[in-house]
Amino acid sequence: MLYEFLGRHGNTAESYTYAEFLRRTTDIAAHIQSAARLEPGERVLLLYPPGLEMICAFFACVRLGLIPVPAYPLTGRGFQGALAKLNFIAKDCSASAVLTERSFFWSMKLSQARNEGATFSSRRSPLARMEWIVSNDAEKNVSTPVSEAHSDILFLQYTSGSTSNPKGVMVTHENLLENCDAVVDHQPVGVSWLPQYHDMGLIGYYLFFALKGGTTYGFSPLDFIQRPTLWLETISRVRATATSAPNFAYEYCLLRTEKLPPETFENLDLSSLRFLMTAAEPVRAQVYRDFIARFKPYGLDPDSFFSAYGLAEFTLAVSNYGRTVQAFDAERLTENEAVAVSAPAGDMQTRSLVSCGEPLGSTEVKIVDIKDDFKELPEGAIGEIWINGPSKCRGYWNRPELSRATFEAKLQGDDDESPTWLRSGDLGFLRDGELYICGRTKDLIIVRGLNYYPQDIEMIVEQDPAIRKSCVAAFARDHKGREQVVVVAELRNDRHLPDADLLNSKLQQALGIGADLFVYIRAKTIPKTSSGKISRHQACERWLAGKLELVGEARQGEPGNAAETFGSNAGAAPVGAFGALFHRYGLTGEETGTLGDVGLDSLRIAEFAHDLKAELEARGNVDLSAAVDLRLLIKIAVSELFELLEDVAAAAPRAKLRFKRAVLKLQREHQDQEARMMRADTHLRFEPSKLLAQASPQEASRGAILLTGGTGFFGPFLLKSLLDQCEGEVFVLVRAKDPAAGMQRLREALATVGVPPGAKALDWERRVRPVCGDLAEANLGLS
Repeated sequence: MLYEFLGRHGNTAESYTYAEFLRRTTDIAAHIQSAARLEPGERVLLLYPPGLEMICAFFACVRLGLIPVPAYPLTGRGFQGALAKLNFIAKDCSASAVLTERSFFWSMKLSQARNEGATFSSRRSPLARMEWIVSNDAEKNVSTPVSEAHSDILFLQYTSGSTSNPKGVMVTHENLLENCDAVVDHQPVGVSWLPQYHDMGLIGYYLFFALKGGTTYGFSPLDFIQRPTLWLETISRVRATATSAPNFAYEYCLLRTEKLPPETFENLDLSSLRFLMTAAEPVRAQVYRDFIARFKPYGLDPDSFFSAYGLAEFTLAVSNYGRTVQAFDAERLTENEAVAVSAPAGDMQTRSLVSCGEPLGSTEVKIVDIKDDFKELPEGAIGEIWINGPSKCRGYWNRPELSRATFEAKLQGDDDESPTWLRSGDLGFLRDGELYICGRTKDLIIVRGLNYYPQDIEMIVEQDPAIRKSCVAAFARDHKGREQVVVVAELRNDRHLPDADLLNSKLQQALGIGADLFVYIRAKTIPKTSSGKISRHQACERWLAGKLELVGEARQGEPGNAAETFGSNAGAAPVGAFGALFHRYGLTGEETGTLGDVGLDSLRIAEFAHDLKAELEARGNVDLSAAVDLRLLIKIAVSELFELLEDVAAAAPRAKLRFKRAVLKLQREHQDQEARMMRADTHLRFEPSKLLAQASPQEASRGAILLTGGTGFFGPFLLKSLLDQCEGEVFVLVRAKDPAAGMQRLREALATVGVPPGAKALDWERRVRPVCGDLAEANLGLS
């Protein structure tokens, strides 16, 4: 087994052996060739929900010599901010097409229509003007030859963070192979819920493991948040040897909540783990210690748990296997000197750091004083981390000057023949050959492994009429073991405080992050540099020292658990006008799949559509109720549907009319596409006359009926009707190992619509011919 993707309850949603995966990538590659004329080296955005289709699409692109660009999928939550980022990426890399799956294709269409209606803008985004290719439409087991090609650049990994200026790291084949050999030291069996568009998830668990002949069991990040026991149970069940996560996930598993019931631990066995890594965000020493203490009784080997350091610009990993927890003098750290001390945990005069281990393979690490002409610093001195080695990527796509400054730095005294270095932008030091991370030279805010630029937060906050322009500072501060986002803002009038909930709503919509604390201060008192720029560092220091001219504060409620921090309240009914309806069907409103993907069968989907229509009518939206189309409903993501309905509930009459027009326009587009697909289906890809070889001479002379889906929801009704109204033989396509098994399936199906067993059954059995095949396969699975 190569990949297996799990549902929320641990069931297998989809899987591939190595041979099946190769076949699927061939099918998608052939589909790309037929759908668009793309040349080797062209860039293709990958826009997928969690699942294996994105991985298949990635490899298909590589086989064609195309450069895949994994991207965060668009959903209703934070749509505008995500769309702005995607549009920038699409333009920056000059992407020629978007590869996606069907539900996300229609969700994107709906989100765009809804966004245009909400903003009264008809301007189409660059993303909307691109060629969209739905990989689900790829035929299975096609015979079309694939024109394989090569690109020196394997893929572009866009750095997370700023919505206006993400950078595309050029990762080569050589980078990946070198980093893989340095990181993976055995044939792994891995478990990962990490986002597949993020380097630690995509590279670490889907690319590396395939190269090493391993197996990956994956599932959605949202499923981990809603059911963290799935992570632990899967590790135990499949005897996983490797798994990784940011610090917050380990902290989450330490909580005493109903999501980690006592029965979770009854048969838990973590003894198979030999590679349990924490990375992607600051590692908390207390969380590291507590996790070992909590799970050691369940077989966890403390030596298997370690901290690591890496960055996208170095493919993935720089150092690994950090297990040392050391206390340092807190005051000396602020003076850029690491002085180890012996102190009990929690001493305010010390700061405990977890080592990130030694540099991997042939990787070299230097600590550099960037304030003194790039001089190399000795062990124990704090400076910027510089890195060199074969995993150093080629640079940023289409950014030659920035690439030279970041990837080709020189140390003091180096000549033209000396190696160049990658500047990480992180602060750290070396001690006993191990790397420690203690800060950042940048003003980046890192929350749950994702980067946010403070200027993006500040720009949104200062749009509030109660806040002075260019007088806002956003920064992060450790608070009770996690990153706390603080926004300091000058007020125009001390008596008019902004609405913090409204500000956070705008931040969430644009960036997908909110502020934990708003600090309102008097006008003209925010710290600035001599050149007039906001000094975030001084603002933070003065706030901590109580030296700001405070007018008021607005603090978000302390999160009761890590799930709330992560943005999910799984288990409770979704908040909003339609929350109760979604809750009745076991939905949170945050699911990235369609109604069918999350487990609703055709009957439940029809019931949901009926209840939705009734709910809309009860709210006085009769016209919108009439516009609900089941065919469209089953094609869009649940999260997108929920956001749309909430917008409708809150919208003014004119806006509702715009929404209705947008939905109707989308329905027409959907109907046109369905018509094209149906016309294409009229051209059979198999020879039906071969079926008549099984028919009687009389039937063969006049033809016969072929029915597909005979054992499905409507199939038995259709078959019964055909038998009642026709006298000839009916061939029924059925998934079965042989005709006898197929006939038994048909007997069971017809019994549900009133065809009795016994003598009468013999009449119809003489007229029905089961044909073993599969509607989803090429040539209907017929040999």
